[in-house]
Amino acid sequence: MDKHIHKQGEIYDNEEDRRHGLLEAKQRYANQPWLCIPCNILISRGGKTNHENSERHRRNFINLKN
Repeated sequence: MDKHIHKQGEIYDNEEDRRHGLLEAKQRYANQPWLCIPCNILISRGGKTNHENSERHRRNFINLKN
């Protein structure tokens, strides 16, 4: 393949440019806001997993279910 196509349809000339575009797309996704309902806080999607594994989130989640 002489042309590399990104998922959004953008055409890249080489593998390095394609990789750079992929990293930019991942960064855009990770910076999107995400609302944790039990804790009532707004954090970035990049920190979602760390927050869900936190003791604070687990306490709030259990209290919400009761």
